[in-house]
Amino acid sequence: MAIQIFQYEFLGPILLDEWGPPMEEVVYLIMARQNEKFTILYVDETEKVTEKDFFTKNPRFKCWLTNSGKEKNMYLSIYPMWKSERSERLRIVHKVISGFKPVCNLAEPESSQEKPEQPELGPHQFQESNEESETSSKKTQSEDTDENQ
Repeated sequence: MAIQIFQYEFLGPILLDEWGPPMEEVVYLIMARQNEKFTILYVDETEKVTEKDFFTKNPRFKCWLTNSGKEKNMYLSIYPMWKSERSERLRIVHKVISGFKPVCNLAEPESSQEKPEQPELGPHQFQESNEESETSSKKTQSEDTDENQ
């Protein structure tokens, strides 16, 4: 199974507690599942992981747990990027954060801030970039700048 995020095909999702090392040069998603829908809670990248407790030691793990309801409701999807540079992986991370606004990327660690609204993904749902929203947002920002000058 795979989930399409923009033009990237993420492998999985699998239950987070079924994951096992190693993992190299990936962008990963932590998601919560409600019925057949997944919500992205967190996105990040890593170069190499060999520790089984890599995810449970993450400073955002408590946020994942709070927003998924229970550990058995946390899922992992990965986008392998073998032999990639960190900057390449970070570009995708920032794109996903911008498009989906994962609550645990936006909140401070161990914060109990309100969840922002975000799209949910079906098991095989394809998500396209919302270029109109980005263009509209940029236009509004430039109008605000013009008014302040």
